Amino acid sequence: MQLIRSLKGRVTTAVAIVLTLTFSLVLISVLSSFNDTVEQAAREQMASNANTMLAAAAKEENGALVMPDTLADRRFNTPGKSTLRGYIFDATGKLIWQSISTDNKPIAYTPNFDLEQRVTLSILELEGKSFLAYEVDALLNRHSPGYSFVTIVPAKRYLDIINVFINNLYISISLISILILGFFWLALWWTLKPFRQVSRQLNEIESGQRSYLEGSFPSEVQRLTDSINTLLHSEQKQREKYRTTMDDLTHSLKTPLVVLQSFSNTLKIQSETPDKCVILDLCSNLNTQINKMNQIIGYHLHKSITGQHGLTRQIISVQPIIEELRDTLNLSFRA
Repeated sequence: MQLIRSLKGRVTTAVAIVLTLTFSLVLISVLSSFNDTVEQAAREQMASNANTMLAAAAKEENGALVMPDTLADRRFNTPGKSTLRGYIFDATGKLIWQSISTDNKPIAYTPNFDLEQRVTLSILELEGKSFLAYEVDALLNRHSPGYSFVTIVPAKRYLDIINVFINNLYISISLISILILGFFWLALWWTLKPFRQVSRQLNEIESGQRSYLEGSFPSEVQRLTDSINTLLHSEQKQREKYRTTMDDLTHSLKTPLVVLQSFSNTLKIQSETPDKCVILDLCSNLNTQINKMNQIIGYHLHKSITGQHGLTRQIISVQPIIEELRDTLNLSFRA
């Protein structure tokens, strides 16, 4: 992927992954803590309602529970659309009492009679609405069979608090993420500025507008720019050396080319009145000049590769060179 191949893309991807994981953990932790807090508050509030029924259910006659007609909390005594309903079940799960606020309507609820757990909180769906059901399992005395005291209130307020908190939490985390990414992009833009400067100057070097990288770079980038400048300087010196070698080669080949031109004129003359000895001599001298040109070319190529300047030390015989020079001069004057 083009995005991952760039340094900016890799850093952005890494930061996005870290932010996603971090905020996911924070979201889970905060929601769990908030749910526990709200549930605990709901338990405390509904425990107060259940205690009202427990206080009224203090009597048993002939093994049967005796409840008053009305309870201390008026919401239990208000029929119709009351926000609080009360039910009492025996240990077998049979409904034996319900408050006036229930309008004597049956309830689709099965108590979980458990004296060890004693208290449970759950959500019920009744009449197309959500309700909180708070159950307290208790014995009124040593001989009591045990009862389940259940209070039910609408869960709308409880669920609304949770939903509002979740929405606000998502909005807050989103805004924080946007701010962090914004500051990160600014920091990344400032951090990568030297690399953009190097890239721009390299483009100028490629187009011939600049010879070297210039400017103040961070220590992490300075070594790279120094190495590039060293490479550019070496390449420039190499080009200059090749240019000098070509100039020297051109200058060195001028004399053999002049001699070859002289041979060409002599051959034209001999074509009219051929002289075998002269032609053989010309062929010998022609081969000599060709060998000399090969030597000159080889010398300059060797110098351009090894970087050696000046004369090379080599033992040679002087006499053949003097004789060759004499024959060449005689031939030139003869022409």
